[in-house]
Amino acid sequence: MFCGSNDHAKSTAYWFSPVGSARLHGLDPEEYLRCLIRLVPLWPEHRMLELAPLFWARTRDRLDPTALAAEVGPISIPSDPLDTLDTG
Repeated sequence: MFCGSNDHAKSTAYWFSPVGSARLHGLDPEEYLRCLIRLVPLWPEHRMLELAPLFWARTRDRLDPTALAAEVGPISIPSDPLDTLDTG
């Protein structure tokens, strides 16, 4: 399954993990990863859990959809953290 080496297998697994988690939570993996790549550099480090697939729908609802859909440009990060203890 993995051409090359164990290192290649590990790097492939790093990509399979968020794709599988996105699918598990009913998300489009390609769209989810696109948004993650765009948001991670801007997102406060202590609030990264808000970007997890479990909380992604609630986090996405708090963002400007036009800014999120754009390939480049500013995105306003909500100043108040999402309550990640509330999983319902």
